[in-house]
Amino acid sequence: MRHNRKAWLVLPLVCFMTAGWGVPIARAEEEKTISWQDARDHVGEDVAVVGRVVRANRTGSGTVFLNFAQDYRGTLSVHIPVQAAARFSAPPQDFYRGKMIRVRGKIVLFKNDPSLTLTDPGNIAVLPDDTPLPGHVAATTSPAEEPWLDTEDERRLNIRPSEYLPTIAAAHVADFIDQEVIVVGRIVKGFRMPTGHVALDFDQPQDKPLKLFIRAGYVDNFPEPPHTLYRDKLVRLRGSPYEFDGRPNISVSGPGQITILSDDVSPPTAPRIPVDLRPTMTAVPGEEITIASFNVENLFDSHDDPYRTDDAADAKPRDAMKSVADKIRKLDADVLALVEVENRGILDAFCKAFLPDMGYEAVLFEGNDRRGIDVALLSRLPVGPVTSHRHLRFEEGAGRLTRFRRDLLQVRIEPPGGTPFDVFVVHFKSKGGQEEGGADTRRAEAAQVRSVLDQMLERDPYTHFVVCGDFNDTIDSEPLKTLIGTGPLALHDFIKDLPSDERISYNKEPYLSMIDFILASPAMAERYLPRSYRIPQGSSETLGSDHNPVIAKFKTNQVGGRQQAEKRKD
Repeated sequence: MRHNRKAWLVLPLVCFMTAGWGVPIARAEEEKTISWQDARDHVGEDVAVVGRVVRANRTGSGTVFLNFAQDYRGTLSVHIPVQAAARFSAPPQDFYRGKMIRVRGKIVLFKNDPSLTLTDPGNIAVLPDDTPLPGHVAATTSPAEEPWLDTEDERRLNIRPSEYLPTIAAAHVADFIDQEVIVVGRIVKGFRMPTGHVALDFDQPQDKPLKLFIRAGYVDNFPEPPHTLYRDKLVRLRGSPYEFDGRPNISVSGPGQITILSDDVSPPTAPRIPVDLRPTMTAVPGEEITIASFNVENLFDSHDDPYRTDDAADAKPRDAMKSVADKIRKLDADVLALVEVENRGILDAFCKAFLPDMGYEAVLFEGNDRRGIDVALLSRLPVGPVTSHRHLRFEEGAGRLTRFRRDLLQVRIEPPGGTPFDVFVVHFKSKGGQEEGGADTRRAEAAQVRSVLDQMLERDPYTHFVVCGDFNDTIDSEPLKTLIGTGPLALHDFIKDLPSDERISYNKEPYLSMIDFILASPAMAERYLPRSYRIPQGSSETLGSDHNPVIAKFKTNQVGGRQQAEKRKD
């Protein structure tokens, strides 16, 4: 026993004294060593990870996190529990920050991001600063075939800009006025104006060279004066060209828009168009229109919004986004109501990257949700007036005033040759895992929606509309009964058409339930195609969401209702 104990005590010393990766040679030869960037490809494996710690912090509970990227979401995190942190001779968040390290452990997924838990100080070693990442070549080697496509930070995004933005040489910028693009070219001249603004001139186009314009208030955003930092440099620039004083210009507000490239990089010889975008809102319906509703579960981008508490919601994993897009393709809806979309930017990027040929126009207003989840709509039929009801104030029990937790989005759809109709998109307050959680709020939201609808129906009993979304309650609940109403102006549901095995829209155990619906006004219900109401079943794994979509079909033109009334007048 005493002999074994001595051998165990020697082991940590050997780890730090040996060359190479900082662990015993035998262990290094047996173990797979990977770059931190490749961690997601090795989930479930015991590996040694190499990388530089650029972000390190200790939480209020004492847990320490080491990260290899400032925007750490979607990338590997090293997790040191509070009990393990006490075993280190120095605070690990201070000691390892900025250092190249090699850390051993098993890669697992936590909230869809790769994670490694470190409990033994002997499983982490500091490496020389110039240690290369495994599997990656040094920066002095020949450039890749298209090195201007993505920056290192962009490669970590769930949707990369090069997937949906044209990449062009500066010589072609005149053909892309008022379009967001990625421009590659050489800056040959730069100067600061008496007003403090900075202008940088490219060498192309030859007759009217592209000018990069930086306002005086943005100059201090750069680590060095931009007119000297970028002069005589080949750069990659993201922005929207516009014409000013007879020349193409691009405005820049910070260094995040510009990347300096190696001098041996060649700009693209022709514009690189990543997707063939179908023009939006150009569909001409046949005899029927397909309407669908889909809660896509946290369609968040990879950027932190400082004005929202979205840091608790990770960027949606790319594979989940692909699953959502695949389902939307199968739905093939002319009009699609969406729930839980972070912002217009991610929705536009999602459509361009995954659904470029669907011809969808995105509609989204910033709503009231503190986390940033909004309701939205995609339409390939022409969109008319759009109204947000996010500022409405109404009572929520005991005289308390409230607003819609997200929004009540109202979008007029104007199908060519067809009868226009409105689509209302809702996302009521959730139950939060409790049987009657948020009930007062849902009742108030439902009553206010009904009030908005009643005003329309009072003006015109034959008005055409549908109400779609995530109601977070069942069809027999008080909020839904309030919303649907009674009598001749009651909304219509089509649940009777659902097979018994399709009556689930929230697909996560143990809360399997039907809480997503498409409801129709009396006139719109007359256009409903019998037996077209469906809730295709799936799971989070197959759909990329914890909700199943809802779909229904309606005739393009109105039938009965007003037509019959007008005939009686004749």
